[in-house]
Amino acid sequence: MNIQQGAWEPVRWLAIVMVVSLIAGCAGGFSKKSKSSAARDRQQQKESRETQKEQAEQGRAELPSEQSETKLPATSGPASFKSTALPTGSPYRRSDLSRLPTTINRADRSAMVLVPKGSYLVTDSGKISSSPFGNKGALYPIPMAAFYIDRHEITVTQFKKLFSVYDETIYTGGKPCPLCPAMAVTLAEAESYCARTGKRLPTETQWEAAGRGPRNQPYPWGKRFETDRANLSGDADGSVGPANVGSFPTGASAFGSMDMIGNVWEWVQSDAKVTTPTPVLKNALSEKFAPAKPAGVPLKPKRMGLVKGGGYRSTPKTAILSARHQVLADMRNPTFGFRCVKPHLGK
Repeated sequence: MNIQQGAWEPVRWLAIVMVVSLIAGCAGGFSKKSKSSAARDRQQQKESRETQKEQAEQGRAELPSEQSETKLPATSGPASFKSTALPTGSPYRRSDLSRLPTTINRADRSAMVLVPKGSYLVTDSGKISSSPFGNKGALYPIPMAAFYIDRHEITVTQFKKLFSVYDETIYTGGKPCPLCPAMAVTLAEAESYCARTGKRLPTETQWEAAGRGPRNQPYPWGKRFETDRANLSGDADGSVGPANVGSFPTGASAFGSMDMIGNVWEWVQSDAKVTTPTPVLKNALSEKFAPAKPAGVPLKPKRMGLVKGGGYRSTPKTAILSARHQVLADMRNPTFGFRCVKPHLGK
């Protein structure tokens, strides 16, 4: 029995060695397989991430960023237009150089209409008759550069932004009227407003060209007066006092400027700067009219100004485009207002 057991002993150890070797081989195989699988998984994940990154980059390239500006190809303007460099401190945007029929003045946000370059019939100041409004037939053609003019008269709201103490209720029966034209404005105040907003008062010829257009007519709309086209004296037009600017759109000129006739007289630039009043003699009818200085001593010259277009107290005969009324520049008349112009910078 012992001999038999000794005979089987080597066999048993051999079997044990084979089993251990088999187990070790399997373990090694599993280990190699596990490492290879993990490597493949990592490679697949890396490739997946790279693919997703490429797709994301491609998507961003196809879709514009919300924060980026879309750049359009530059286009050239009309052949007749050449860009002009803006002067230092210019109040204009470069877009003002385009030949648009309207523009917005940046300083006071007023809409302005374009009066194109051309020849216009205007009043010949050298042929005016002795009557303040005598000017029939005294028109002559004059070449004029293009310019912009305010579509409407300067309003109370606009005027108050620069002249805060202004009170229109004195002239409107105590009622606020923010869209009424600024009234009782002196020539110096009108000039100051225009200058401070990057504009200036129109010349008499510019004002008439904007109102008359290319035709020889006494009113912006034609040759005959029509009640519903302008705010003049009386209530037939629906207003007995100053009206909101633009209330009579059918009275607009060919270029779109409104209220050129009626509502308020408008200050314009003129060569009539000063005048020397004749001294009142001591034998005047009343001493209150006697001058403070002795007779024969000239009084201080007074600056004169020119107003055009008629106001809400004017008659149709006096409120025509060629009518010109010379008045004292410091006169604060409730029917006096203004509008401004600025040059067209294109060529």
